[in-house]
Amino acid sequence: MDKLRELSWRVLLVWECALKGKNKAPLPQLTEDITHWLHHGSSFAELPAA
Repeated sequence: MDKLRELSWRVLLVWECALKGKNKAPLPQLTEDITHWLHHGSSFAELPAA
């Protein structure tokens, strides 16, 4: 991941717990968060946020 950022790639890390299990994030919220990151985000983000 650090190498990608060194190469000026933007990195979005989506943890498995955000996608499945009893604490998964609602799909509309994930979609909103990803869309916001794509348009306004920094070079790195995590979902859910650490």
